[in-house]
Amino acid sequence: MHERDGDLDLRVGTTESGREGLHRIVDAAVLGRSESVTRHRHGLLTGLSMVVVAAEPVASAQVAAVTDWAPPEYRVEFVLAEPSPTLTDRLDSLAWSWVSVASADDPGTALDLATAQSNGEFVVIAGAHAVDATSAAAVRHLGEALGLLWVNGADALVIGPSESVPSAQELTAAVHGPTGPDVRSDRLAAAIGLRRGGVNQLVVLRRWVARFLFEGIGAAIDPLDEFADRVRVLELRLLEVLGEL
Repeated sequence: MHERDGDLDLRVGTTESGREGLHRIVDAAVLGRSESVTRHRHGLLTGLSMVVVAAEPVASAQVAAVTDWAPPEYRVEFVLAEPSPTLTDRLDSLAWSWVSVASADDPGTALDLATAQSNGEFVVIAGAHAVDATSAAAVRHLGEALGLLWVNGADALVIGPSESVPSAQELTAAVHGPTGPDVRSDRLAAAIGLRRGGVNQLVVLRRWVARFLFEGIGAAIDPLDEFADRVRVLELRLLEVLGEL
């Protein structure tokens, strides 16, 4: 797919790693140009399920970041883990769709419960971190990032600062072709909070992919190993958008 003005191929400049074609790193600088993917598709409606498993006041801040951004082209629903009455009253007053699910101490179980009630084409996960300038910027770029996901045919997308993860050059240097180390599950697990050490990153998953990854994962003997197995079996295509937002 090319941009009408300038004949820009949005796949140029990506870096493949891990298994060939299954993991791409993209400079966040392309986000300002990728907006055309959605801009030229007038009338497109996409359903987003915003999963919020954090406690207050982080939950309200995450919800506010999305409601402040969401354009009319997107059907947005919120899937909230035992939300406060104040938060749900605010969503009701603004006519936003929401559903409540039980909370869970285990992050895998929490995501299983939440994604089971998600109805959007895509599931958006913001984790349990407080909303800061970086995470708010990631939400504002969500539409453009979805354009990149469509162009690249990805199953999962992560938006985050380049300081939080190895650079594209560092990752490429550590990989030696298709038989090199597969880091997709580690990177994705950290971003969604299954593995410690994650930072403020926004994750987008196709809904059916989210269900494949999370269904019953809390009951696994080793959830991280089970998650990694599912990523490999699915041959999950991961796109990471890294850099200053």
